[in-house]
Amino acid sequence: MYTSLKAHIENGKIILDEPISFPEKTKVIVTILEEVDVAIPDKERLAVTLRKIAKTKHSYLETDPMVWQKEIRKDRKLPGRD
Repeated sequence: MYTSLKAHIENGKIILDEPISFPEKTKVIVTILEEVDVAIPDKERLAVTLRKIAKTKHSYLETDPMVWQKEIRKDRKLPGRD
């Protein structure tokens, strides 16, 4: 079982943001996450782009994959076959 815990680095040590009650010597795996702070203009641009996609008449969600494949597939002659 995996449990995610929030923590931060302080003076080179990992400090948990909340107390925990695991037994002593419990093994853990630490994954360092990069801080990603999306600037507001990027969020707004993403929202505008998503609205444009939603307004398009052709949505991949409405297309039957088999029909789409037949529409884009181009038959070609195979080498060595007549």
